[in-house]
Amino acid sequence: MSVFGVNPGRDQLVLSTGRDFKWNFENLDIDLNPTDFPDGRLFFELATGNAHNCIQRVEVKKATGGEYKLLYDGTPSDPIDYYDGVDTPYDLTIDIRSALENIPAIGAGNVDVSLVGMSPVWDLNFILSGSNQNEIQELVVTNLLGWLGEALGEGKMVLSYRENDSEPISFESNAATIQAALEDIPQIGVGNVIVTEPTSDHFHIEFVGLLAARDVDQIKVSAYKQNADDFFGGGITANLLTRFYTKTIQNGRKAILNGRMMDTLSKKILEFFKLFDDAMPMALDFVIHSNTHFTVEARSTKGYTEIDLVTFDVIFNAASVMTFINNQVLLAGAVNTVTVDQYWNYEFDVEFVNGAGNKPHPQLVGDASLLTNSITEIPLTPEVNTSYVEQGLSEVTTWDFELDGHTATIKVESETADLVADNTYWQLVFLADGESAGGDPIGRGRVRRVR
Repeated sequence: MSVFGVNPGRDQLVLSTGRDFKWNFENLDIDLNPTDFPDGRLFFELATGNAHNCIQRVEVKKATGGEYKLLYDGTPSDPIDYYDGVDTPYDLTIDIRSALENIPAIGAGNVDVSLVGMSPVWDLNFILSGSNQNEIQELVVTNLLGWLGEALGEGKMVLSYRENDSEPISFESNAATIQAALEDIPQIGVGNVIVTEPTSDHFHIEFVGLLAARDVDQIKVSAYKQNADDFFGGGITANLLTRFYTKTIQNGRKAILNGRMMDTLSKKILEFFKLFDDAMPMALDFVIHSNTHFTVEARSTKGYTEIDLVTFDVIFNAASVMTFINNQVLLAGAVNTVTVDQYWNYEFDVEFVNGAGNKPHPQLVGDASLLTNSITEIPLTPEVNTSYVEQGLSEVTTWDFELDGHTATIKVESETADLVADNTYWQLVFLADGESAGGDPIGRGRVRRVR
């Protein structure tokens, strides 16, 4: 069978998942001598299919006013005003779309802009007191008949800490005996509790030493079972006549920012916001300035619209936060001061459509230099961040070589190369200067993907 036209042999284009694709080769004449490439364009043409538009997300963060720009392939857009919620509500996507369409490389009608959401953010700026607080638990052992009950019953009790029991001691034990029994429990140890009796039958157990300034487990008290059924030995009588229990009267804590304090604050701050709206999901981030000075960035993950900013009613001041904190057992007295700053972060998606659709686009770059922020307590630097939601893909994807004399070099970043599926058809094409389309086939084959 005759063959007409150029019939390059089939080759494999090997792509490694998660790796850049890099290759270079020389242009050789029939004598295998290097010779410069003619003027033109050398590229891979891949039949990728699955065409879809490029979508990029833009986040405007930590601003309260001013304007910003978006750069497309190095070309800046017109300035875009920051949306101020005190103004009459309007669709902020109109300004963004207009600014992008005025970039010549994009053009009118080639972008759609949609609001993802406007999220309220509160910066809660804390300064801790730095004063530690030991845990104090109270043990109450009261005979209901006073001295007569003590004479009739001589029962014993067992103190427990983290499921470990003390030796049985009398219900009539003094502070020193109770302290010794607790110190004999391995999980407590000698020197880590001080027991006093500020009022009759009421013992205060303060955790010190290795257990100082910590939120510790509750000590439990129970009747000694071995003599609980002994009527004549006093067990039954004592159990009936003696009232005993423990409770925490002061929670232990350190007044510096450590893991326990972060967990406690996170839990209580979320509880605070539920007072206003129990359906508003929140995300918390800690910005640490020192071990007593830090900012909790409390951000709603619920997206609001422009009209919501005018009617938004989750409004509070530092005094209400301080009151709430001081009413929490674990935090009372731990916080010296708190201030509150509030602002809005905006997110929107830019989709390249129509003439700009079904192909990749360079990532937009945000210019936040003209944005302002009126927050003075902990100054913030406004940001405009961008990221890909979808990179965009044509029915046919092209990867261009860089031609330098007799050498052709190509490098394709891994995130782009990974979009090409196994067994995709490809051609290597040379398009001479002066030709708008077509070109000469140099090679062809299928993609082989390896992992």
